[in-house]
Amino acid sequence: MDKRLPVENEATNLPFAIVVLRAKSNRIGDIFPFAPEVLRRLPEFQPGRVYVLTPQA
Repeated sequence: MDKRLPVENEATNLPFAIVVLRAKSNRIGDIFPFAPEVLRRLPEFQPGRVYVLTPQA
């Protein structure tokens, strides 16, 4: 878990996208609810970009 990853790291030259999950913890119960959105959005993720996903209300 790295809350500052999007601002501390230069991702533009990476050959993959970074997806940050704004979850309560890194436990599977807190991360698993993000799976449907990650899978749905997978085609839009571009290399060298950082995407921040927040919990759905």
